[in-house]
Amino acid sequence: MTLISVDTHLVRIRAAENYKSPDEWRRLPLDQAPLYFTLGKGDVIVKGEVEDSIPDNRSASGILSKYPDAFEVAEVKDNSGPGRFSAHYYGGD
Repeated sequence: MTLISVDTHLVRIRAAENYKSPDEWRRLPLDQAPLYFTLGKGDVIVKGEVEDSIPDNRSASGILSKYPDAFEVAEVKDNSGPGRFSAHYYGGD
């Protein structure tokens, strides 16, 4: 068996009351959207706090090339349901 090393990112975001599913978030009025967050396929996650936004960089590729620890989300799971020991949202590439 051959093992191949790959760079993989994952993030677990603690469950929060201001989380909305991507569908719920898209239906929010524009003035309400900044009060909530969501996590969906194609989103970009950057390690740490940054002042940039995708509109400022014209595309996700601008953010991905500017921040080496950034990644594009390919998999999302909502692990916040009842009975969860550590309720969270999962995103990985």
